[in-house]
Amino acid sequence: MIKHLQIKNFKSIKELEFDCSRVNLFIGEPNTGKSNILEAIGIFSLPYSKQITDFVRLSKFHNLFYDNDLNNTFQINIEHSDFKRISINPIIHDYKIIQLQCISDSNMKFKYEYDLNNINYISRIDHDLTSINDNPIKFYRFKSLWEFTAIEPVYLKPPFGDNLLEIIKNNLDIDEFSNSIFQNDGYNLYLRSADHQIEIFRSSNEGRSIVSLPYALSSDTFQRMIFNNAILESNKNSSIILEEPEAHVFPYYNKFLAERIANYNTNQFFIATHNPTFLANIVEQTPDEELKVFITYNEDFQTKVFELSGDKLMETYKIYGTNMFGNLDKIVKYLDKIIENEYNNNK
Repeated sequence: MIKHLQIKNFKSIKELEFDCSRVNLFIGEPNTGKSNILEAIGIFSLPYSKQITDFVRLSKFHNLFYDNDLNNTFQINIEHSDFKRISINPIIHDYKIIQLQCISDSNMKFKYEYDLNNINYISRIDHDLTSINDNPIKFYRFKSLWEFTAIEPVYLKPPFGDNLLEIIKNNLDIDEFSNSIFQNDGYNLYLRSADHQIEIFRSSNEGRSIVSLPYALSSDTFQRMIFNNAILESNKNSSIILEEPEAHVFPYYNKFLAERIANYNTNQFFIATHNPTFLANIVEQTPDEELKVFITYNEDFQTKVFELSGDKLMETYKIYGTNMFGNLDKIVKYLDKIIENEYNNNK
């Protein structure tokens, strides 16, 4: 589990440092840096896909540096319960090549080389991970796929889950859940392993023929629910990064997802959300000692965070409930005074 995070000179973050809990929720107004925090952690997922753009939004590598200035060398430091201290920092050669290097007190080490000017991956310079399975930091991003070409059956592969077919095939609980999503509409899943494709099908003409559709053409909500469920069911002892997992999902499934995250104690979560209902379910279901909510805001063109945890989080939620999103500025600036006034009014 990630115990402590420090980010320097990364995108909109000049310097940020905080302790982490099991469930870490980031809320804040648009353009305050929620995604940048997730991406800073997500860079540690590079061994799963060497393409930097799978984990970070950028048009050129300058975008990773604070104020787009290559002289502002960024560094991301993690204190991890298993790997001790892990760090990522860039090395620039002749303003042509950039190497992203991960160093640690254990075997979680890698170094990848990219073209500084066009962000193309060039080569792997170093890679001391005994196995890809040794990397517990996993940044997932939903993407509707037509083919599932990866064959690793251990856990859903970051970032896009291109081994979903194998995960469903080899995990009975995931298979049953995935099929149950479609069965209410009379469909079942068909796993075409040889073609690396998933289809949904139903019988027609009183069972005399079959109608099938590519999985990618099915409901976006259904695909996202299967994707999210596969993340939760196939991972253990991992730090999972999710950006707005509630997006484009029917409200009932949002509640289901939040409850699973709140009570799924073998994994750690870093999640950005704009959804009041999702926030409410997380706060109400997660044990107080396992939850932190970070409000992101801008100050002097830098991303800052205001931490809510323990009694302070519970008091804030008691006062505002799902209206926290409409009072973020007040909470950041005046929370202690607000709580004091609320206490005096209830005497």
